[in-house]
Amino acid sequence: MYAALEVGGAAPHATLDFVSEPVAVLGAAVASQPRLSIAELMAECGAQARPRPISPDGSPTCSRPWLLPPHLAGISPSLTGAPPTSQEAPLTLRLLLSLHASAPDAHSPMAWMPQAIACVRAAAACRVSPAREFELLPLWFFVVELVAHQAWLSEYSAATEALQSFSRTVQAASGLLSAATLWESLGAHAPPPLQTGAMQLAARALLLYLNHAVLAKARGALALPVRVRFGDATPELQAQAAALQRCASQPAYSKGFENFFGAVSRLLRSGAPVPLAEWRGEVVRTLLPMAPYLQGL
Repeated sequence: MYAALEVGGAAPHATLDFVSEPVAVLGAAVASQPRLSIAELMAECGAQARPRPISPDGSPTCSRPWLLPPHLAGISPSLTGAPPTSQEAPLTLRLLLSLHASAPDAHSPMAWMPQAIACVRAAAACRVSPAREFELLPLWFFVVELVAHQAWLSEYSAATEALQSFSRTVQAASGLLSAATLWESLGAHAPPPLQTGAMQLAARALLLYLNHAVLAKARGALALPVRVRFGDATPELQAQAAALQRCASQPAYSKGFENFFGAVSRLLRSGAPVPLAEWRGEVVRTLLPMAPYLQGL
């Protein structure tokens, strides 16, 4: 693996560093236990969100022993404390789930599917502070990649349930579910509403692409790298696309989002298959210009 990769669209010499913390520590943890469960991976993410321990001289230490298996860190689990239960590091979770989903079991759908389903559920369960809600987007788009994987079995009932639950979570966060429906569907597990109009639109754009991907998968027309043809939409998906475009006339989205609606309209009219990378890239470019690094995640 390369020590660093250049970030497309970023300033010259900008890199993603796989040698320094925190990714190096997380990589060591995963490498030492390649068969970590999803629950353990999420605990790693919660640990990543914790502050650095303080050394006796008052400075933050460089090591994070709670990210490493006890036998590797050389300390007892009872000394590390229980991992936090909140999942507050979506970009780290995105990395870990990607590594988990690419495990050797991928050649056997029946062995891989439980892991993939757990990944979808983990993506739905992730929560962040309002100031960092945009970091959820790469994690949510990752679900599309899972559906497109050759080992994903659409007929698997648990997979259908996990996708439906994930979809309800994103719908709830983006304001597409009424309060009554929200409580009936998710109850105490309902996510907090997305605070910005940009993320509300981004979530709805994600749902539109995800539903097209699910339809293409059911028709046997989806593979990696992911591409969908919006012209093949069912009446339900056509209505969903129209609803997204009508947001442009709503007061909350009528100003400042012209580039987004223009890009969506252009891609929906395209007769050619639209790659996931292009759809996601336009969403980030037009709605989240302050975080261009999200395009490559």
